[in-house]
Amino acid sequence: MSPCALKVGSKIVVGPGQSADCGEGLVYPQSAVNQVYINNDSRNNVLWIENCDAGSNWPQ
Repeated sequence: MSPCALKVGSKIVVGPGQSADCGEGLVYPQSAVNQVYINNDSRNNVLWIENCDAGSNWPQ
């Protein structure tokens, strides 16, 4: 997990993720827990997060 700060003006979506069928048998079911979506676009250098920590292992 890598904690980051949201920039002022960020727009986020919080809710259960939708299922996804990526083809060739790769299917992800809808999440049972809430997820956070942040509309980052690193290809165009549009990032809505800053001051990210290097992170650590996800708690067990």
